[in-house]
Amino acid sequence: MDVAGAVVLLTDNVNILGIVLDRHLNFTTHVHSVCKSVSYHIQSLRHIQTSLTNDMARTAACALVNSRLDYANAVLEHVCV
Repeated sequence: MDVAGAVVLLTDNVNILGIVLDRHLNFTTHVHSVCKSVSYHIQSLRHIQTSLTNDMARTAACALVNSRLDYANAVLEHVCV
C-alpha cells in the first residue's frame, strides 16, 4: 500500500508499546499475549520455588502477574465501557 509516497506493508497485528491490536481493532490478540506472558512468568517461578518462602513466592507472583494485567489499563478502559 502506498501512503504519501511511502510503501506501508499490511499486517494482521501491530504491537504499539506492548499493546497488540489486530486488523479489526479489538484486543483479542492482546489478551492472548498477556495470558501467555503471565503463564510464562508463573511457570518460571517454579524453578526457584524451593528457594523462596511462601510469602516471598506469593509476593513475587502477585508483582509479576499484576504488572502485566495492569499495564495499559487506560487504553483498555475505554474499550470495555
